[in-house]
Amino acid sequence: MKPGLKKTLKVSLISLGSLLGLCIVAVAAVLWLVLTPSRLTPMVEKAANTYLDADVRVGKVDVTFFSTFPRFTLKIDDGELVRHMTGADSMSSSRPYRDSLLRFARCRVAFNPIPLLKDNRIVIGRVLLDSARVYAWRDSSGNANWNVMPAAGDTVTAEDSAPSGGFKPKSVVLRSLRIRNADIIFNDRSTDVYAMVRDVNSRIRLGAGVRGAAAAVELSCGNLFFMQQRNVLVRRTALSLNTDVGFNADSMKVVLRNADLGINDISLSLNGTLRGDSARRAVDVDLAFGAVAPSVEKALNLIPESVVRHQDLTADGTVMLEGTVRGSYGNGLMPTVSLCLKIDDASAHYKGLPYGIDSLTADFDAFVDLAREQESYLDLKIFKLRGNDIDV
Repeated sequence: MKPGLKKTLKVSLISLGSLLGLCIVAVAAVLWLVLTPSRLTPMVEKAANTYLDADVRVGKVDVTFFSTFPRFTLKIDDGELVRHMTGADSMSSSRPYRDSLLRFARCRVAFNPIPLLKDNRIVIGRVLLDSARVYAWRDSSGNANWNVMPAAGDTVTAEDSAPSGGFKPKSVVLRSLRIRNADIIFNDRSTDVYAMVRDVNSRIRLGAGVRGAAAAVELSCGNLFFMQQRNVLVRRTALSLNTDVGFNADSMKVVLRNADLGINDISLSLNGTLRGDSARRAVDVDLAFGAVAPSVEKALNLIPESVVRHQDLTADGTVMLEGTVRGSYGNGLMPTVSLCLKIDDASAHYKGLPYGIDSLTADFDAFVDLAREQESYLDLKIFKLRGNDIDV
């Protein structure tokens, strides 16, 4: 190598190293002197309160860079999001927890600063929400505490936020969302539905386009409780869900493709669409499902104990179930459920009772209107029963 070229290369490397070192020192100085938790916490609270129709409170906000290089990681501890409820939307002052839509112990947001500096885009690589509690509540008039996005006329624009030092990015892209050890409560007084899901763990991988988005969803929960009109329909039920989801922003339609829904030891296939209707404050539902239960006993465990007593029950046989859920869910609206159930060579006995079912084969269709506007019915096609001196 020529001496002149060697010297030039050496000077270039030294200059590049010095520049890199200067950048590292600058970043360290910004993190240690400017972006301290005492400065960041009120900044994050102010930004969230500006863009959301809610009161956002956090205990501590910190940012790291070197341990997560080349990404910045925003650490938020002890956060709470409270919906602004006034006038007719206000909740009872004796039960203020209804206003609190979300509480969490820890939230971690990892993002890449390059797209932000290059073309004013925020690309969030991962969001982790740990030890969270969600309370979604809607009163009998249809007013809900999850409507935290401001109305179109109240949206803060870039010009409005510029004087205070804010900005509006071109786009915000989220790549991955993980929820760990969360409890979710859904209390809808307009339809008299109450659901509680314990120990929710979820991983969602997202991809966004111009007019929509797609996601791969993995979800599990340890315990589901579901009640309608004070009738307990599901309790002590474990759930799992694996599916690909598509979303079209123009039609507000969510598409489920080949969803695998697990209920205890029973696996259901699920396909269909959900479409939001903002005018009616409702969701239009069109879902089809199918399942094959490994045994009649496990299928009977899904039926509320107010209908079938589970204690001391032994059962055998196979069950095949197909059906649809169609209609609208919203303020005073409930969908209809159509079922096709086939039972093959089943048996059932209660311990200590002299009678039971030695053999049962059945094939019937059922229709249930959850809103009770149409007459529900059962259409029995095949029914063969033998047991306790009965042969039908």
